[in-house]
Amino acid sequence: PTWQGDFSQLGPGAVQAIFDTQFANISSTRESGVDFSAKYSVVTEIGTIGIATTLERILKNEIQTVDTTNFVTLLNTFGEPPKFKARAEVSWNRSWFSTGISFNYVNSYLNNLYVPSKPISSWTTGDFYVSCVAPANINSLLANMTVSLNVNNIANRRPPHVDIPPELLSLLGSGQPTTF
Repeated sequence: PTWQGDFSQLGPGAVQAIFDTQFANISSTRESGVDFSAKYSVVTEIGTIGIATTLERILKNEIQTVDTTNFVTLLNTFGEPPKFKARAEVSWNRSWFSTGISFNYVNSYLNNLYVPSKPISSWTTGDFYVSCVAPANINSLLANMTVSLNVNNIANRRPPHVDIPPELLSLLGSGQPTTF
């Protein structure tokens, strides 16, 4: 027998795993949180200087798979949204030129793949951008053209260390402890 997607042409005997991409039903989800953002800019003799910040605090993130079971808390655990994230930015622009630097923070959370859970460190990164826009009044293909450079994680900080238990890796075909 054959089926659509048998790219190896080895038939059903070559199947080692089946990945089901269908949505799983969740009986109920409860989520709540608070978002805050603020932005301010001032025009000066040297250009426009701006500051901005965004704060995100999730208060609750729970699921209930069946109506007769208890809710399970997902908040601040591995693979789920963190409890707190923040971003702050300082920018400057003048005429055709703009630049800025921003800092991003994600709080520490728990690796609940282990019992008891192991901590996962917080992560702070910095980003930088610079941009130039050609004036609209020039008679050229360059009119209104923007050239920009954006460097994310400018200090090249590695994400927090996360261990995956060997028994979970064996389900994926590898018995070797892995670190992400």
